[in-house]
Amino acid sequence: MTPVLSTVILDPTTAMVGGAALALFSAKLIWKSPEVELKRTIALGAVWGLYYGLTVAWMYFNYTDWMLAYLVDSRNLSVPLTFAIFVAVLVIHGAVAAAGVGALVMHKKLGWAIAIAAGIGLTNLLIMALQGHAYNHFGTYAEYWAGTAKELSQDPRAQMGMTVAGLLAAPGGIGALVVRFVMGRRASRTPATPAQSAVAA
Repeated sequence: MTPVLSTVILDPTTAMVGGAALALFSAKLIWKSPEVELKRTIALGAVWGLYYGLTVAWMYFNYTDWMLAYLVDSRNLSVPLTFAIFVAVLVIHGAVAAAGVGALVMHKKLGWAIAIAAGIGLTNLLIMALQGHAYNHFGTYAEYWAGTAKELSQDPRAQMGMTVAGLLAAPGGIGALVVRFVMGRRASRTPATPAQSAVAA
């Protein structure tokens, strides 16, 4: 089994997937009130990045070398400082994806918006595949490179951490998408004000 919510290499694109999805699911809201809803969508993308970063905090502090994809030895770093940087990167990536896809949606370039969102998702999957071995082994930097790091199936503590992270992240992300979609459907039934029509035009 390969974990799907892991490491600092994969997580920025995961934040982007969420930001892009928020923009797509906010399409009707953005079309209804472009200036207000595009900014709100970007802010939600940033919030998603922050929220997602917090859901993997336990894994970051308990399996830091794994989160760093065994590229560097965490003993040479300030873990709290790198975690703060990591979360900031996720916030930025979530906001940027929401802004880019949201702008395309606002200008009615829905095909391009979907294509870019799909491209982000594909990139996420490719990174996951390339880093599959590291994702599935838990231990220290030295243990991984010595070939002694445990597989996920051999580490109940890592399994628990991954499960909890997924249970926290998935409902929050999916819930936000559902809320934005439902709000958009309701907004589309309400006639636009003259000001909104002028902005949309």
